[in-house]
Parts: sequence; C-alpha cells; structure tokens
Amino acid sequence: YWDLSALYTAGEIEADAMTGSLQVTIAPAAASGAGAQWQVDAGAWQNSGDTVGGLLMGAHTVSYNDVTGWIKPADQLVAVGFNETTLTNGAYELTPVLLAAASRKVHLAAGTFDLNLNLNPALSGTIEPRRYGPTEVLFTFNKGMAATDGTLDASEFTLTNATFVSASIVSSNLTLNLTNVVDQARVTVALNGLADLAGNPLEGTNAVVIRVLYGDATQSGSVSVGDMQATKNKLSQALTSTNYLCDLNLSGTISVGDMQVAKNMLSHNVPAGDFNPTTPPLQFSTTPTFAMPASSLGEALGAPELAWDTNGDERWAPTIAPDGSTAAWSGSIGDLQVSWVETTVTGPGTLAFEWKVSSELDADFLTFSVDGVDQPGRISGEAGWQPLTFNIPSGTHRLRWTYAKNGANAVGFDAGWLRRVVYQAAP
Repeated sequence: YWDLSALYTAGEIEADAMTGSLQVTIAPAAASGAGAQWQVDAGAWQNSGDTVGGLLMGAHTVSYNDVTGWIKPADQLVAVGFNETTLTNGAYELTPVLLAAASRKVHLAAGTFDLNLNLNPALSGTIEPRRYGPTEVLFTFNKGMAATDGTLDASEFTLTNATFVSASIVSSNLTLNLTNVVDQARVTVALNGLADLAGNPLEGTNAVVIRVLYGDATQSGSVSVGDMQATKNKLSQALTSTNYLCDLNLSGTISVGDMQVAKNMLSHNVPAGDFNPTTPPLQFSTTPTFAMPASSLGEALGAPELAWDTNGDERWAPTIAPDGSTAAWSGSIGDLQVSWVETTVTGPGTLAFEWKVSSELDADFLTFSVDGVDQPGRISGEAGWQPLTFNIPSGTHRLRWTYAKNGANAVGFDAGWLRRVVYQAAP
C-alpha cells in the first residue's frame, strides 16, 4: 500500500478521515424565492440545495433565517457521517393571515352577490347599502384555520352594532352570521383565538369595519338624490357584478322600489371613523351632517294644521329638496302611474304654495286640482320653484296635487315637489 506519512502529518490524516458534507433543501420553493436560507453551526448562510463540506463527523446544528410571511423551521441536530453527504430538509410554513372579507346577500332569484370589504387600515370601512346590512360575512385566509379552543362560537368574535348568530369554518373559509345590525353605524368584527392547523396564531389584520347605510347605492356616505338617480339609471337591468348594489331591497331586480328606498332614507349618513385592526372602536355617532326631513307630511308642506292624505301607486313623503329646503315629494312611480297628496279646506279663502318638478317635458306632469278639476298651470320638464295663488270659493273643497307619468321614458328625478302651503280663510 501507499505510505502517506511523508505527505501528511498524523493530525491531518485523522481530520480527513473524520469529515463529511451536509446538503439542505428548503421547501416550499416559494419560501426560497422569498429569501429563505439555512446555516450550519452558525456559519455562512446557504441557499436551498447548497452543500457544505469539511464537517467533522458527528452532530451539527442547522438553523434557518426569518422570512416575512413565513414561519421558519425549528433548529435541527443533524448527524454527519464519515466521507458522505448527509441530506436533510427544512419546511417553512406560511404565516396564517386574513386575505379577504366580503358581505354576502341573497337577491332572491338573481342569486348571491358578494361585496368585497376593505381590509386596508388606511381607508374607511366599506359601505354596505343593502337591506339589513351585513348579515353574512365571509372571511378567506391563506390556509386552513380553526378555533384554538376547539370550538368556533361567539367567543372568537368581538362585535359592535351587531349580534352573533352562528359561525362555521371549512378549510380556509369562515362564515359569520349576524343579526340586529344597526343602520347608520359602523359594524366592527374582530377575530380572536384563531390559528392554523399547526397551532400558529393569526397574524396581521384581524378585523374588518363595515359602514352600514341602507339606501346609499353610490357608497358616498350619505343617502342623496344621487342614489335615486343611480338606481333609476339601471331600472329593469339584470343583476350583474357591476350593478347589484342598486337592488337595495334584495328583490332580485332593480325597480322603482329601490328608488323608493333611497327616497325614504334621504339625508341618512354613516360616520367614517378610524380603523383599528386590533381593538374594534366601541364609540360611534349617528348625528346627521345634513338637514333631516320633517317628521310628518303636514310639517314638510308647511301646513301641519291641515289634514293631509296621500295615495296613488306610491305615496308622497317628507324630504329635503335638492336646494336643501324642507318639502314633500311624490312617490317613485313607473310608467302610467300616479302619486297624489291632498287636503280639504272650507272656503272662501286664499291658497298659496310653491312647487317644482323634474320630469320628461310635456309628458310627465305635476298638476293641481280642486274637486277633481285640473287648474291652469301644470308643469313638466326641469322647472324650479314656482309660487302660485288660488282663490277658493265658499264651501268644502278637496285640493289635490298629482304627479302622473305617461307610458314611456324616465327623465330627471321623475318627481314633483311641494312646499310652503298656506291656506288663509276669509274673515
């Protein structure tokens, strides 16, 4: 045999005889792509698949670096054999995080439509304008999740302005059912005690804020005539992912009923507030920032001393006119329909009032009649406030204001307004 003693010292021969190599593979590949690395015995950082040689035979410590969005493997003791390459693996796990949330509503035969909810703490909560607010909230995580105490119930949720009904979780999808949702308020849902199937707790954003405002189809934060107009522009359209918020009453179609919802909720608003992903805010304000409609039809018309009645295909209602004044306006009606308001007075006397209209010119009219007889001066098109005065003869008389549509087209707000009604009986 060859005598190597002339080439190496005894120590060198012993060292060579007792070394081996180590190769570590990191999984999954996405973790490596995110910067995952390993090291042996606190040495230089290595990439997945690298091999480190010259390691003394025996136990060595393999450790892994921290990578944002990932949970690193625990340190490993690896036995390196003589004159061989020892193979081992290190598996990173995704940090459990909330990816998305949505408010799901059923629009009868049109099916379900999900409103994606904002999770960005720098922005205000998403406005849910549909009937009853967010009664079913969906949460999507990046991996399978479970309650840390083994039972998913009300203890996993901190709520404001809503009441827990039930919850279920299937893999990475959690469904939360709510009731008693408060309109014109901020509903907050914070997730507590959730972890992935390995027991790693949820990290990052753990809450969602939903601003509930029935009738706010445009999600502006205040119900206005703009919401009526937005709904009107989509009348009779089949529901799609771009127009479903205009089906405010969840009927499955966009109809004059949805316009009536916006009309009834005019000037309602919801506060923006701050978004805190850890502790849901418990205080909120429903103080309106706009004038509110009068509480009764008589007050809206400026004549609460008179007895008022309203009917037709839709009733008149108190409102805030486009110029900000208190008034009443006709119901949201369709083609060949009418909406009227009336009162009865005893003459002789003098009647004065102001009215305006927004309708199809020379087609859809606002008319005033006495005892069923139309009086001169009916209006249509885009007419501003106009004052009128009529002499009422002796006797009891029925005074009626009627907004009526013809058989086609919808122009402007498709409505008539009435205010400042004054009846002065003769001495």
